[in-house]
Amino acid sequence: MRTIRVTGKGNLKVHPDMTRITLELEGQYPNYDETLHHSSEDTEHLKDVLSRFGFERSDLKTLRFNVDTVYESYKPELFMKLSKASKLT
Repeated sequence: MRTIRVTGKGNLKVHPDMTRITLELEGQYPNYDETLHHSSEDTEHLKDVLSRFGFERSDLKTLRFNVDTVYESYKPELFMKLSKASKLT
């Protein structure tokens, strides 16, 4: 029985098929509807910019969307307690 032994090195180069870019858009508006409107506009502007760099708009995806609520206290003493507590932590 004969045996053929082959040794060597190989290289493989491929172009990536996915690029992940993480960006965060942030804004603060007085009501929910206005927040959604500005968020949508900002996202579209960002897609416009990225498409000028060769990215297809249909390939651009939003992975996370979050709206936080900011409350104001109408009782000055409560505000002082909350602000002092936040400085302690």
